[in-house]
Amino acid sequence: MSQPRRISPLIRTFPSSYNSFAGDIFREFQETESSLFFNPYFLRLLNESLRVFIACENQRGRTKQKWFIEVDQYRITADKTQIGKPTPEGIHSDGTNYFSLMLVNREGISGGVSSLYDNDLNLKREVTLEYPGDVIMLDDASMMHQ
Repeated sequence: MSQPRRISPLIRTFPSSYNSFAGDIFREFQETESSLFFNPYFLRLLNESLRVFIACENQRGRTKQKWFIEVDQYRITADKTQIGKPTPEGIHSDGTNYFSLMLVNREGISGGVSSLYDNDLNLKREVTLEYPGDVIMLDDASMMHQ
């Protein structure tokens, strides 16, 4: 993999056609801390994600690939009385081709279930990331999540 090139923080909108909660709202994403790009766990996640996603693209016959990788950091707060909700927007797509979601830390909470659906909204699987480093990789173009 070539060295990632950082760009300015993004201000963007997600169409409401695939995100009814936050669709058509301009959202500003803060710049990711530069130390993340030197973190060996993050770099391994990035490389493994690219390996899997490139294999998916190759399998579909799309061998000429140029990647735009966006990194967003989300903090889900919860405690013993409030269940963690990874996606308050409900069932949606992020409008990307693929994404990886990695758990950094989880202590003394309940909830945090990620539900995965096909594009007809049939529940396919529920996953709870439990341990630091647990990862979900998703084909966002053919799946939805909550």
